[in-house]
Amino acid sequence: LINSVMPSEPYVQEPVVADLHDCFETIRILTSILGYPVFEYLRKNRSVADGNRVFINAKNAKAEGEYTTEGFVLFKGALCNPTVSKAITSSSLKRRNSLKENGVLEVQDGDLILVKDHLFSSPSAAGALVLGRETNGWTTWKFSTGKTLDEVIRQGDAQTGK
Repeated sequence: LINSVMPSEPYVQEPVVADLHDCFETIRILTSILGYPVFEYLRKNRSVADGNRVFINAKNAKAEGEYTTEGFVLFKGALCNPTVSKAITSSSLKRRNSLKENGVLEVQDGDLILVKDHLFSSPSAAGALVLGRETNGWTTWKFSTGKTLDEVIRQGDAQTGK
């Protein structure tokens, strides 16, 4: 049903608007602290020179992303392997199919492309989507220097990939 009538914005006193914004900000902060950053952008101010980017470059797959406190963000434009391994787990296959159904993953000219940034619970889950097979994301995702995510994050290399 299409409604062509645009209602006017109701009048709300300025102090009430300020209180509502304050309440929303409190809710946004609390949900983020509790591990549900539903009101947050996946990634703010992505820059080309960002030293936190990690990459996968394999046969039929090329992607970049970033490990964050919320999980692993796979950046839009990721080229995913259109075929999956016979050994892929049912959860990885279900995630892939769900992303296709929701329009996050699309077939374009025979390629499987991620059309918007997506947050994964782990680097391995993101790697499984990109490669079409199970993988240890901690060793698969690499910085431009060649160091793995494991070497930098888990083992504590202080110079982010350098």
